[in-house]
Order: sequence, then C-alpha cells, then structure tokens
Amino acid sequence: MKKQLFAPLVTAVLAATINANAVTHKPPHSRTIVVQGPSDAPVLAQANSEAMYLHKSEDGRTVLYVESAEGTKLTALDVSDPGKIRRLAETELVVPSRFDFVESVGNDNALVRYRDGSGEALLSFKHCKHPVLGDASALTGTAAAEKLGETALLSASTNAAVAPIVDNDPTYKVWDDSKASHPNLLATIPGVRQRLSNEDTGTLFFLSENGITVVRRLRVEEDHKIDVIWKSQT
Repeated sequence: MKKQLFAPLVTAVLAATINANAVTHKPPHSRTIVVQGPSDAPVLAQANSEAMYLHKSEDGRTVLYVESAEGTKLTALDVSDPGKIRRLAETELVVPSRFDFVESVGNDNALVRYRDGSGEALLSFKHCKHPVLGDASALTGTAAAEKLGETALLSASTNAAVAPIVDNDPTYKVWDDSKASHPNLLATIPGVRQRLSNEDTGTLFFLSENGITVVRRLRVEEDHKIDVIWKSQT
C-alpha cells in the first residue's frame, strides 16, 4: 500500500496589481519556494514572447511552448523537471499575425486564434518538438469550447467578429507565508502577459516581455517524484 505523505502547508500568495513600473526583487532564501527568472537561466530568456501553452506529450514529458517573433516562432521547452528545464527545439510558423492559444482539442491539438481577427488554426503537437499548423475552418466562430471525454469537443458558435487582444499586463508578487506572522516577499514580476500552471509539480510559469519566470514549489515536486516512482513499481 502506498505510504501517505503529509507535508507542512506552505502557501505562495500571488497578489496581482496594475503597477507596471514595479521593480523585480532578487528572491531571499526560502526552503519551500524557488523563483527563477530570465536572468537566472538563459533558457528562460525568451524575449519578445507573446503567449505560452503547456502540453503533456505521449512519451510522458511536459512541454511548454513559447510563441515569439510576431507568432512566427514556437520554442519547445521540456519542463517535466522544473529544476532542469531544457530547450527541445524551435519551429518556424507561417502565420498572418500573433495568436493566442484558445482551447485544447483532443489530446494532441490546440485551437489558436489570430490577434488581427483573421481567424483560427489548429496546432498539432503529435510531433512534440515541431508542432504543425492545420486548418480549423470547422471551428471558426467558436466562442467557447468544452471537451467531451478525450475525443470530442462541444462548441458554441457566434457571429461576432474576433477582436484583437487588449494588453492589460498585471504585476504579480510571490510571497512565502510559511511563517504567518512574517510573510516574506520572494519576488515581484511586472508586466505579466500570461500565467500557466503545471498541477503535477505545482510549478507556475509567468510570461513577460523579458521571458519566463518560474515559481517552483519544492515539496510538491518531491511528492510528485515519489508518486511517479511508486506508480512505476506497481
């Protein structure tokens, strides 16, 4: 029987503000939370990036895709182990404009929507290192999509034109409040364009104009590693 693990509760409080001029602080020491930014690791310095997408590949890896260069480049990062993030590949895309990731479609696809309002496309991650753009005409006009199991998609259509995305980049603050009487400010992340999370490892990814900031929860990572080992032995 699997041994139940009980870790002391540690919370990272993320306070969003609209102060775009906030200064990024070097994180003080924390036993449970690690903050890594573009200045800490070259692989995170994805300048001029537009959007991110997190995907679990068929071989068990967790891949973070970072869109840049007006949507024409997609960089794949292996973030399966948050402590050893590595670059897998870069793919060039032929697109009319920058785009946003709208919704997952099945296990290996994502619906993307162009910010100039010109329509949508289907991005296939079957070959995870080099995704491929395909036709999404059947999904054009989709206002919202809902997965039905692993192989179906329920969508509601609309005749409204797709408006370009309006920038509203907040500032996030990361706190370690393991000592409730003395919460500790670990980092300030200004101008966040997008935020994603990997529930398996408890990792948060913040995209800004300078690249990616990674917030790691060490105890969640450790529990996940133990869980993976346990499953591989059963």
